[in-house]
Amino acid sequence: MSRIKNGKPPIIFEDGLQARDFISVHDIVEANMLAMSKPGANYRAFNVASGRVTTVLEIARTISGLCGKKIEPEITKKFRKGDVRHCIADTGRIRKELGFRTRVSFEEGMRELIRWSESARALDLVEKANAELKAKGLVEG
Repeated sequence: MSRIKNGKPPIIFEDGLQARDFISVHDIVEANMLAMSKPGANYRAFNVASGRVTTVLEIARTISGLCGKKIEPEITKKFRKGDVRHCIADTGRIRKELGFRTRVSFEEGMRELIRWSESARALDLVEKANAELKAKGLVEG
Protein backbone atom coordinates (compact mmCIF):
# COMPACT_ATOMS: atom_id res chain seq x y z
CA MET A 1 0.00 0.00 0.00
CA SER A 2 2.85 2.41 0.71
CA ARG A 3 4.10 1.98 -2.87
CA ILE A 4 0.64 2.68 -4.28
CA LYS A 5 0.13 5.68 -2.00
CA ASN A 6 3.46 7.03 -3.28
CA GLY A 7 2.44 6.54 -6.92
CA LYS A 8 4.72 3.54 -7.48
CA PRO A 9 3.82 -0.01 -8.51
CA PRO A 10 3.74 -2.61 -5.77
CA ILE A 11 6.45 -5.24 -6.14
CA ILE A 12 5.21 -8.83 -6.40
CA PHE A 13 7.54 -11.80 -6.24
CA GLU A 14 6.95 -14.96 -8.27
CA ASP A 15 3.97 -14.65 -10.64
CA GLY A 16 1.42 -13.02 -8.33
CA LEU A 17 -0.76 -16.11 -8.22
CA GLN A 18 0.35 -17.11 -4.73
CA ALA A 19 -2.80 -17.72 -2.69
CA ARG A 20 -3.49 -16.26 0.72
CA ASP A 21 -6.39 -16.35 3.17
CA PHE A 22 -7.23 -13.00 4.75
CA ILE A 23 -9.53 -12.36 7.66
CA SER A 24 -10.53 -9.16 9.41
CA VAL A 25 -9.52 -8.63 13.02
CA HIS A 26 -13.23 -8.06 13.70
CA ASP A 27 -13.94 -11.64 12.59
CA ILE A 28 -11.05 -12.96 14.67
CA VAL A 29 -12.55 -11.31 17.75
CA GLU A 30 -15.92 -12.90 16.91
CA ALA A 31 -14.30 -16.33 16.60
CA ASN A 32 -12.61 -15.93 19.97
CA MET A 33 -15.85 -14.80 21.60
CA LEU A 34 -17.63 -17.86 20.17
CA ALA A 35 -14.87 -20.17 21.42
CA MET A 36 -15.09 -18.67 24.92
CA SER A 37 -18.86 -19.03 25.02
CA LYS A 38 -19.09 -22.68 23.89
CA PRO A 39 -17.89 -25.35 26.35
CA GLY A 40 -17.34 -27.76 23.41
CA ALA A 41 -14.49 -25.50 22.28
CA ASN A 42 -12.48 -26.02 25.47
CA TYR A 43 -9.01 -27.44 24.80
CA ARG A 44 -9.71 -27.60 21.06
CA ALA A 45 -7.77 -26.05 18.19
CA PHE A 46 -9.59 -24.18 15.42
CA ASN A 47 -8.34 -22.53 12.25
CA VAL A 48 -9.59 -18.95 12.28
CA ALA A 49 -9.63 -17.73 8.70
CA SER A 50 -11.97 -16.79 5.91
CA GLY A 51 -11.41 -20.02 3.98
CA ARG A 52 -11.38 -17.94 0.78
CA VAL A 53 -8.52 -17.68 -1.69
CA THR A 54 -7.12 -14.28 -2.63
CA THR A 55 -4.06 -14.05 -4.86
CA VAL A 56 -1.26 -11.61 -4.17
CA LEU A 57 -2.02 -10.03 -7.56
CA GLU A 58 -5.68 -9.53 -6.56
CA ILE A 59 -4.54 -7.90 -3.33
CA ALA A 60 -2.40 -5.36 -5.18
CA ARG A 61 -5.10 -4.59 -7.72
CA THR A 62 -7.79 -4.24 -5.03
CA ILE A 63 -5.71 -1.82 -2.98
CA SER A 64 -4.80 0.18 -6.08
CA GLY A 65 -8.45 0.45 -7.08
CA LEU A 66 -9.65 1.36 -3.60
CA CYS A 67 -6.97 4.06 -3.43
CA GLY A 68 -8.31 5.46 -6.70
CA LYS A 69 -5.09 4.74 -8.59
CA LYS A 70 -4.53 2.77 -11.77
CA ILE A 71 -1.16 1.31 -10.93
CA GLU A 72 -0.38 -2.20 -12.14
CA PRO A 73 2.00 -4.17 -9.92
CA GLU A 74 5.52 -5.04 -11.02
CA ILE A 75 5.77 -8.83 -11.13
CA THR A 76 9.42 -9.78 -10.64
CA LYS A 77 9.23 -13.53 -11.39
CA LYS A 78 11.88 -13.87 -8.67
CA PHE A 79 11.48 -16.28 -5.81
CA ARG A 80 12.25 -15.66 -2.15
CA LYS A 81 13.61 -18.57 -0.15
CA GLY A 82 11.12 -19.81 2.40
CA ASP A 83 8.03 -18.24 0.79
CA VAL A 84 4.92 -20.39 0.89
CA ARG A 85 3.16 -20.70 -2.47
CA HIS A 86 -0.37 -21.14 -1.11
CA CYS A 87 -1.65 -20.58 2.41
CA ILE A 88 -5.36 -21.22 2.88
CA ALA A 89 -6.91 -22.56 6.05
CA ASP A 90 -9.49 -25.32 6.36
CA THR A 91 -12.30 -23.68 8.32
CA GLY A 92 -14.63 -26.70 8.33
CA ARG A 93 -14.24 -27.47 12.04
CA ILE A 94 -14.91 -23.94 13.29
CA ARG A 95 -17.92 -23.58 10.98
CA LYS A 96 -19.40 -26.92 12.02
CA GLU A 97 -18.63 -26.91 15.72
CA LEU A 98 -18.92 -23.21 16.57
CA GLY A 99 -21.08 -21.92 13.72
CA PHE A 100 -18.42 -19.37 12.81
CA ARG A 101 -18.75 -17.46 9.56
CA THR A 102 -16.80 -14.39 8.55
CA ARG A 103 -18.77 -11.17 8.20
CA VAL A 104 -16.17 -8.78 6.84
CA SER A 105 -15.21 -9.30 3.19
CA PHE A 106 -11.64 -8.85 2.00
CA GLU A 107 -12.61 -5.65 0.17
CA GLU A 108 -14.41 -4.23 3.23
CA GLY A 109 -11.34 -4.97 5.35
CA MET A 110 -9.08 -3.26 2.82
CA ARG A 111 -11.39 -0.21 2.78
CA GLU A 112 -11.08 0.02 6.56
CA LEU A 113 -7.29 -0.34 6.37
CA ILE A 114 -7.08 2.38 3.71
CA ARG A 115 -9.24 4.73 5.82
CA TRP A 116 -6.92 4.12 8.76
CA SER A 117 -3.85 4.67 6.58
CA GLU A 118 -5.02 8.16 5.60
CA SER A 119 -3.64 9.37 8.94
CA ALA A 120 -0.34 7.49 8.56
CA ARG A 121 2.71 8.47 6.55
CA ALA A 122 3.37 6.02 3.71
CA LEU A 123 7.07 5.16 3.80
CA ASP A 124 8.37 3.27 0.77
CA LEU A 125 11.07 0.95 2.10
CA VAL A 126 11.04 -1.53 -0.79
CA GLU A 127 14.57 -0.77 -1.98
CA LYS A 128 15.96 -1.22 1.53
CA ALA A 129 14.03 -4.47 2.04
CA ASN A 130 15.16 -5.86 -1.33
CA ALA A 131 18.78 -5.00 -0.54
CA GLU A 132 18.51 -6.88 2.75
CA LEU A 133 16.97 -9.91 1.03
CA LYS A 134 19.79 -9.95 -1.54
CA ALA A 135 22.49 -9.47 1.10
CA LYS A 136 21.17 -12.47 3.02
CA GLY A 137 20.86 -14.60 -0.11
CA LEU A 138 17.10 -14.92 0.23
CA VAL A 139 16.22 -13.70 -3.27
CA GLU A 140 17.81 -14.22 -6.64
CA GLY A 141 19.41 -11.42 -8.63
